[in-house]
Amino acid sequence: MRHLLRSLIISFAVIAIASPSFARDDREDKRWDRDKKEQHHGQQFQPGELIWEDEFGERSGDVINDVAVNGNRVFAVGSVQLSGDRCIFAVRSYRADNGVVLWEDLTPPCSSPGESETGATSVVVSGSRVFVGGEINGQFTVRAYRQTDGQLLWEDRDDRSGEVRGLAIQGKLLVAAGIIWNFETTGADFAVRAYNKNNGNVIWSDEYDPGGNVADVAESLTIRRGRVVVVGWGQAIPGNSDFLVRTYRTVNGQLLWSDQFDGAASGGDEAKDVTAVDGLVFAVGSTGNAGQFGDLDFLVRAYNIRNGQLMWSDKFAGVAGEHDSANVVATLGGRVFVGGETTQTDSQNWLVRAYDARHGHLLWEDMRGVAGVLPFPFVGDITAIGNRVFAVGRLVSDTGNIFTAVSYNAKNGREVWQSHGTGIHIPTDNAANAVAVQGGRVFVGGSGGPEQDFLLQAYKK
Repeated sequence: MRHLLRSLIISFAVIAIASPSFARDDREDKRWDRDKKEQHHGQQFQPGELIWEDEFGERSGDVINDVAVNGNRVFAVGSVQLSGDRCIFAVRSYRADNGVVLWEDLTPPCSSPGESETGATSVVVSGSRVFVGGEINGQFTVRAYRQTDGQLLWEDRDDRSGEVRGLAIQGKLLVAAGIIWNFETTGADFAVRAYNKNNGNVIWSDEYDPGGNVADVAESLTIRRGRVVVVGWGQAIPGNSDFLVRTYRTVNGQLLWSDQFDGAASGGDEAKDVTAVDGLVFAVGSTGNAGQFGDLDFLVRAYNIRNGQLMWSDKFAGVAGEHDSANVVATLGGRVFVGGETTQTDSQNWLVRAYDARHGHLLWEDMRGVAGVLPFPFVGDITAIGNRVFAVGRLVSDTGNIFTAVSYNAKNGREVWQSHGTGIHIPTDNAANAVAVQGGRVFVGGSGGPEQDFLLQAYKK
């Protein structure tokens, strides 16, 4: 087993671009100066500098899928390949200030032979407990750990094939969303399961099949105002996937409203992420275009959380016949930030778009890519806090695929800093998939390095 832990500085220029439409006021200038430097082992860090990183793994194909932070603890979850051809469900706990590993849980195998291998996909923290969802032996799995030492407190593992794609928690309620296979009846179903977080008892559950008896998937969820909002996609007709939003009452799982959006192409419609704030739900994903197989557009839909009324929507298209997608969404101060990918005439691009939350007006966007280089750049996660937006994913250059984090000014989209990341000269899956922010640090997880390792980096905010 190889375990590489480094505390170092990577120096690079932070370029500030003046905006004609916005200038920081005096209070923001003072906050900026106050937060400009941080002491760490006698070293001073500028915003965007790497404080520490942990690169873990033994073979190619290791990855972090999600990251959470609580106090001086960071939790990264994903999969690693330590021996043989089977992957390991991986959970690692770190000290946030210096990256020292406090405990880990490596549980084989991720999946049954021949199945996809995703391992641990989601993590949330509440009180003294850490909750992780994913798949073990190809089964829909939720595990609860004691935060201090990683002791397993309870586990729910369904006997059927499936996996958890997302977790959300509020009070004593922990909710998991994903996919469960019912091979002999309805195929793969859009699955939601609510637990008492203290003991793992199932409070309510829902397995939804629109009628196509094929693959239906719950991709993401959020809890707000006594409602659990779950998004994904479903197929009433095989091959015709619909953008799906379902909203449940938290206490008993009663379905309050749903929206099943079927775009112009009658296929290729998928919701990938969701958040909610101020009485609105924001669901993002992609929608297909008629007559163009594989022609997908970037899609954002805003709903009234109480009754599901569509308040506004935005569809963004690049080059006809090509792939555009909204992958992740975050909110801050009356704004909605959406990250994804787009194909333009001469390049494949990373894309971040900022909207007015109430009306859907586009406020700013950032598109960055390179001509003629594959695979796609993309934004894999996004969060917003303290007038900053942090987007992570993959950029591509002629030197390879680059594990990337970018910090933006939330008001005008000006780049505050961009990480140098890691890239190599051959096609790989190097990419950042998850970001979490607390205090003066930004934690970014994904897959990186020459052997595609389980990679966690901590930057100065």
